[in-house]
Amino acid sequence: DNGNWVIENRDKQFSLSPYLQPCEEAVILAVYVGLNKDDVHNLTIEHTPQLNIAVNDTHAIVEIENEEFEACKDLKYELQCQSSESDTFTSVLNFTQAGIIVEKYQGKVCMLRGWIEEAFLTMAKFEYINIPGANNEDGMPFALRLTVLGLVVLVAVVIAVPVIVFCVRKRK
Repeated sequence: DNGNWVIENRDKQFSLSPYLQPCEEAVILAVYVGLNKDDVHNLTIEHTPQLNIAVNDTHAIVEIENEEFEACKDLKYELQCQSSESDTFTSVLNFTQAGIIVEKYQGKVCMLRGWIEEAFLTMAKFEYINIPGANNEDGMPFALRLTVLGLVVLVAVVIAVPVIVFCVRKRK
């Protein structure tokens, strides 16, 4: 097991704050034991930037909703748009600023993801956005909520991203 153990104190309390630092993505797999050894539970905690994206005819603006990631200078984004000839998506833009010009992608269905550390790139969750414009007739709202890096712990273990495991033991 490559995780760290965090044991409760006398008051049955523990802290994960050393593992949930500002501007540091983390996935914590909490494994805890109930009243007997067969009563085992798992909880995945994802510490990642939560974004809100507003899109109009010409621009997309990305805002960070959770304060522990507001001042992060290393946040990166990727925009992929669907090809008009097929259902495949192609990377069209990588950027680091909060606002981008999307005018040339009007009427297209696109996906956006964001991350800080390269180790989390493959786990970054793409969210669909429609760029409004002359070719877009579906009337969909364009202020979309984006939850970035919907992480799968199994994937995190496979690519060797550190996963912190803790166990809370019942004292007799």
